[in-house]
Amino acid sequence: MIIGTCHDEWAFWETFRVKDNQVAWTDYTKPKIEAYIADKFANFLGDQSQKAIELFENLYLDPGTEDDDNLAWFKFTVDVGTALFFSAFDAHDVELHLYNNNTNIYLYQFTYSPNPYPNSSYNYYPVPHCFELAYEFMPNYWTQSASKIDLQLSDFFGEAWTNFATYGKPFLNDTWKAVTSTGLTTMEYMDINPNSGMKSGYRTLDRVQMSRVLPILLGTLPPEIPDYNNGSTLGCPTGWTKSSINSKRCYNIYSSTTSQNLAQTQCAKFFGSLLSIQNAFENNVVQTYITSNGQNCTKTFIGLVENGSTWSWSNGDTSTYRNWDAGLGFF
Repeated sequence: MIIGTCHDEWAFWETFRVKDNQVAWTDYTKPKIEAYIADKFANFLGDQSQKAIELFENLYLDPGTEDDDNLAWFKFTVDVGTALFFSAFDAHDVELHLYNNNTNIYLYQFTYSPNPYPNSSYNYYPVPHCFELAYEFMPNYWTQSASKIDLQLSDFFGEAWTNFATYGKPFLNDTWKAVTSTGLTTMEYMDINPNSGMKSGYRTLDRVQMSRVLPILLGTLPPEIPDYNNGSTLGCPTGWTKSSINSKRCYNIYSSTTSQNLAQTQCAKFFGSLLSIQNAFENNVVQTYITSNGQNCTKTFIGLVENGSTWSWSNGDTSTYRNWDAGLGFF
C-alpha cells in the first residue's frame, strides 16, 4: 500500500475561505484563529480546547510570533488542520499496518509547489490537498504550460504508481523503501519534490501532539464532549442555523451561480452535503428558511437527484419523502 499526504493539506480550505471572502487575510491573528480552532474542533477537543490550542501554539509557532503576524497565523491554521485531518492519521495507519505484520507499506509526503501564497512577496509555497493529482492524472482542468519540473514529477508519479500496481513496489531498484519503523523520528518516507529522496521522521510534530500528548488531555474520547447540536454557542458553526425540528441538522445558504453538482462539491468543502428533507414538517421549515435567507437566490438546490425514473438523496439519506415542490427535485 502507498500512503501519503501533501505537506499543507489544510491550505486547500484556508485559501478557499480567503478567496470566497469568508475570511480576510488580516483576520489571521491570534484571537481570531484561536476562536476559529476552538469552534472548528469543539467536538474533538471538548473542555480541553484552551490547553490543546496552547499545545498547538508551542509546537507550530516560532517563539515571539506577533499576535497580528497574518502569515504566521495562516500557516499555523494550516499546520493544525493538516495534522488533525490528515497526516497524524496517515502515520497511525502506517503504525497499525506494521503492528499487524503488513510490511509492504510505502509512505510519502509531497513537498513541491511552484505557487507562492498569498503572493510572490511572501516566501511561502503551500502544497495543498490533492495537489499531487495534477501530476498523477493530469486532468484537463489543470492544463497549463508544463515546466521541466512538472514533467519530471509526472514521470516520477507515473513510474512509481505503475510499478507498485505491477510489481508491488514503487521502484525496482528500491530507491523508495518500505516503512520499517514506527518511531517518532525514524519512520521512513519518500519526500517527493524535484530532488526526491528518502527521509526519516514523518511529520514528527503532528504525531507527537496527536498520538502522545492529546490522549493525555482528552482520554480515549474527550471526558466531556460539547453537544454539537444542543443549541448552545457550540452548536452549529458560526453563520449556520440549527433546524427547529431536527436537532442534528444545521442549515446554510451559499449564493452563487452554479450547478447542482458543483453545489454539492461546495458543500463537501464544509464537510456537509446538499440538504435532504425527511418529512413535510421539515419541508415547511426549510421553505420558510429559504424565503427569509435566500432573497437573492433565483433557484435553490437541495440534494434530491433523479436516477432514471426514480429520485434519491445525494447524501445517502434513505428517507422516502419526495414532496419538495410540485414536479421538481429542486426549484
